[in-house]
Amino acid sequence: MSEQGAASQENARGAGWRSSPWSRCFLPACLGAWLALGVAWALIVPLGQAPDEPAHFRYALFLADSGRLPDYHADSAGYESYQAPLYYTLAAAVGKPAMLGADPASGALAAPPAALDAPDEEIIARLPDYPTVRHDQHELALEALRQAASYPVAERRAWLAMRLLTVALGGLGIVLGWRIIILVFPGRPWLAATVAAIMATHPMYAPRTSAPQWATILRPWSPSA
Repeated sequence: MSEQGAASQENARGAGWRSSPWSRCFLPACLGAWLALGVAWALIVPLGQAPDEPAHFRYALFLADSGRLPDYHADSAGYESYQAPLYYTLAAAVGKPAMLGADPASGALAAPPAALDAPDEEIIARLPDYPTVRHDQHELALEALRQAASYPVAERRAWLAMRLLTVALGGLGIVLGWRIIILVFPGRPWLAATVAAIMATHPMYAPRTSAPQWATILRPWSPSA
């Protein structure tokens, strides 16, 4: 077969993928469902309640404020600051504009929830008792809430902007997952649709892909990242 014929076949396959009902209808539906779930999670769940979220945000905030990579031992950039900087650089680029116009001298703080004024033991005693949730997990959640409330309003806006960036990257992950299955199994668009639907609605995809963390970039390649 000539090179021209092979190229024509490849173009035909690509055009078929782009024009198939699965890619025209089902993939946008999965992305719409993901965006609805991801944005809702990012807006409703209090800042700091995703795994290690305060430390990931602190790293990105350091990049936004200083414009340089941190020295893990000398700088106060959080215990996640040893991670590769690609994701955090993107997050800093999105978070920096959210802080523009804020007066650095004012440091206006958001009013912390009144419920956090009570001692930890009193708050934990009012929570439902789940056998699978250890007592120290409640303490960590309360510590993260207080830590997030300690940031000025402008930095909390940057934090939310980074969450929304992460949601967008999660949508890109769904598209990549879809495309990988199409390439590996070109005759089974239903399989790609299944993968996209599972990624968009999986109970753990929103908590892990709607809050700042480097693993978002690896999500399509490593579900356990």
